[in-house]
Amino acid sequence: MCTDPVSRYLPRYGEPEAAAVPLPGRSYDNAIVIPCYDEHPGCLDAVLDPVEGFPLAIVVVNAPDDAPAAALTRTRALWRNLAGETTEAFRWTRTAGGIDVLAIDRASPGRRIPRRQGVGLARKIGADVACALFSRGTLRSPWLYFTDADVRLPPSYLHHPPARPGCLVMPFRHEAAGPLAARAERYELHLRYYVDRLRYAGSPYAFHTIGSTIAIHAEVYAKVRGIPRRNAGEDFYLLNKAAKVAPVFAATCPEIVIRARLSDRVPFGTGPALRAMGEVTSFASYANESFELLREAVGLIDHGNSIRPRTRHLLEELGFFHRLERAKAQYRHPETLRRAMHQWFDAFRTLRFIHLARRWHPDRPLKSTLDELYGNRDHLSLMKQREQRTNRTFGVQAPDRRTRAEITSSTRTATSSPTP
Repeated sequence: MCTDPVSRYLPRYGEPEAAAVPLPGRSYDNAIVIPCYDEHPGCLDAVLDPVEGFPLAIVVVNAPDDAPAAALTRTRALWRNLAGETTEAFRWTRTAGGIDVLAIDRASPGRRIPRRQGVGLARKIGADVACALFSRGTLRSPWLYFTDADVRLPPSYLHHPPARPGCLVMPFRHEAAGPLAARAERYELHLRYYVDRLRYAGSPYAFHTIGSTIAIHAEVYAKVRGIPRRNAGEDFYLLNKAAKVAPVFAATCPEIVIRARLSDRVPFGTGPALRAMGEVTSFASYANESFELLREAVGLIDHGNSIRPRTRHLLEELGFFHRLERAKAQYRHPETLRRAMHQWFDAFRTLRFIHLARRWHPDRPLKSTLDELYGNRDHLSLMKQREQRTNRTFGVQAPDRRTRAEITSSTRTATSSPTP
């Protein structure tokens, strides 16, 4: 019986491309998975060429089955730039700087991706192919790196994998020119404020979930059955699942530069948020009082602390106490019970809790909130400094197989937007 998680995963849950991928004539250190839809034909050179080492870039050129004609034309131009006029689904090529690329066609007629599966399926195809190459000895490292075509990767991008299996979340900053710069800074501040307040509350899910900054060990990837096939939020749900079976490491270096841009490729995320943003000085985010309620909820799980009626009401609405009674019947040891409840009160339910708390604590201008918390100063720099100083390892390992099965089931049925 095979005990290797990757070898068990591929035949049962792997995408067809993983079984069909042609083997190269050499081996590589790492795999970098990049989904590309409606991107400039020369975009990969800027992303990949600074990277040191001997990586293989697995580029999934994809388009949804209802792609607009103009976006489809640009995507097909990218494929021709990589693969010429071939009708094959795979093409080995190379960037101008000498990085080897395995291009996969999911943009041609008959190969396009279902709209609702979007970028999640594209990432999963690339990662499943990477797992197949790793299992066949083509990739030396079990770490799978995910990024996007709108980033600049640092030279040392591949130099800092953790010593044990888990997930790696790398530091980032947004970069934009002209009028978009202020919007990008405010949106990044919103993301960092959310994570900062999760850490204040003691949540084990207090890490960023940006798809272009993530790496995951192949065994952990296989244990959570790959990336969810979602048109957006696939990065959030991947880390939400992975944090329940292995640690999530928040790295201090190297920094990835994300080029902020207006986009409608996905229904929510950075691009749509920047497009919808109005006056940045009045940009609103969650009230800090909501995170005070969350801190009480986490304290209840960790130490049995008392909670106020509002916190109790929110937890009741989420079904917390019903789950707690069931867990008490299953897990006798206090630490096992604590972990089981953090498994249940995961990143998704934490976000739902904060959203529900808006009934009492509506969103407020973000600058006003940060002024009250930290004074009138450079808040973005402060948030980055606070991230560097705090605990760098997150997640909650599953108490046993039964709990993991419940977690997988609850994650599959989650449908709300995960955008903080």
